[in-house]
Amino acid sequence: MDRKKLLFLIGTAMAAFLDFSVGALLATIVGSVMGEPVNIWHLIAGGILALLPDITQITMSCFKKKQIFISDHHETFDHWPILMITIWTVLLFIVGGRYWGVLTFLCMFFHYNHDMEIGNNGGIAFFAPFKWEFFTWFKGFYDPETSPIYRPENILGTWVWENWLKPSTLSLIEISLGSAALAIATSMVVNYRVSILLFAFCWIGTILVWREARS
Repeated sequence: MDRKKLLFLIGTAMAAFLDFSVGALLATIVGSVMGEPVNIWHLIAGGILALLPDITQITMSCFKKKQIFISDHHETFDHWPILMITIWTVLLFIVGGRYWGVLTFLCMFFHYNHDMEIGNNGGIAFFAPFKWEFFTWFKGFYDPETSPIYRPENILGTWVWENWLKPSTLSLIEISLGSAALAIATSMVVNYRVSILLFAFCWIGTILVWREARS
């Protein structure tokens, strides 16, 4: 794998970092509220649940150099929130019980809200397949063609390099929030020393990636 491809995949992972971290934090919070014992595997599972809608995109990113948002992201079936939240919540509730049903709902609900037109995250048809207009809680329904998702330069490779493989408003905010969420989750399950180390590792790794991408 060449250097540019590897950096692109790392940048894609950085874009998914906040979802994973919040999923891990939700695993600890739901466990605490419901009296469910939580360990490190619950944190990992929560992170994966929060990434479920992007599994297809992440897989495709491993094989393609460029992805165009317009045709294959935020508009495929795995980005139909009402349908997918219902299916996965019911499935995990049946298989794992109340804890996993509640956790699945919260993780996926966060992910789809994160996909709304925040910063440069594009936008999402939150009520698809029943209504195809994009939606945010503050803006209401709006024409998808007015969203950043339809900018001609918004090819995934360009978006990753401009927003994640160098310091940007989006990357600074989301890595800050993600590293804090992951540290809090870890402190609740392991101990605060590990959480401090993990927080530092997140930022050291980020800075090293930015330096490598700039060189």
